[in-house]
Amino acid sequence: MLWNNFLNKNKIFVFNEERDKKENKAVKIDQLELLLRQCTEHALTPSQLADLFPLARICPENVLLSRGMSQEEAQLRLEDKIKFRRKQRLLKLRNKTTKPFNLNILQNPFQLILLISIIIYFLILLFSLFYDFEKENGINKEFNITTSNKQQLHQLQHFFTQPIISSIISVLLIQILFLFGIFVLSKIFNPFKYLINLNSEKLKKSSKRLCEYYIAQRGGVEVKISEKEILPGDLIKLKSGQRVPVDCRILHVLKEPFLVNQSCILQQHQNLGENNIIIELISKTSPNHLNVLEARNIAFAGFKCLNGEAFSSIKT
Repeated sequence: MLWNNFLNKNKIFVFNEERDKKENKAVKIDQLELLLRQCTEHALTPSQLADLFPLARICPENVLLSRGMSQEEAQLRLEDKIKFRRKQRLLKLRNKTTKPFNLNILQNPFQLILLISIIIYFLILLFSLFYDFEKENGINKEFNITTSNKQQLHQLQHFFTQPIISSIISVLLIQILFLFGIFVLSKIFNPFKYLINLNSEKLKKSSKRLCEYYIAQRGGVEVKISEKEILPGDLIKLKSGQRVPVDCRILHVLKEPFLVNQSCILQQHQNLGENNIIIELISKTSPNHLNVLEARNIAFAGFKCLNGEAFSSIKT
């Protein structure tokens, strides 16, 4: 009967956990819908984009004549971007260094029992040593210890000095020391694990990059910049064989058709046809009722350019 009640409680707990997961998923979907409503670049005309990005200096009549931000403005904004990234890294490092010790090892009830038992053993050992020191030096009167307390201490000392009890406590002590040693070693080798994970993340990022440099319009001159130097409002050219570095708004298609592979969003493990993965992007302004994901003038980060060439503006 008790076992059935235990199983029923576990089933209820699992059901509540699944319900919490569904609620969290619903909240995330609502947040995503709110973010999609806030993205309006796909429904803006070139003149509205020029007002939104004044430093880009977009020419509404002919976007190909847009000058883009100057080299001095780009340098100042890039320095601010680097400072902001450094602050974020410092905050992450401070959070990692100031994070308290991981006490998950003490969440197990059996381990807590072991720790409590060894603490009690040490306390009793100290009492017994103190009692022996008093007996040898004859200073019982100074501390005013009664005979009943002496008898209790003597009984406790006699109990814990028995061979069986002392062997059990020694085994418990060895187990506690073993667990503490594992805890210390995990903290010692934690920085090495962090470095290994950091290197693996860098390798993954570098393997995803098909092209590190892009052609940008800076002060009316085409310059080659790296992905790290791309700023919001920049005007860049996307060519076949490149990967879209950040979310872009297509201003003009230079070579038609401009085809991209959107498998990074649709995920290749699903049973999707080739027509759904490869789409053609255009520069025409989308209607307001369309979602940003349904618009065909936005190239999201991670899209692979398969054919054509386009002139685009970096979104915020």
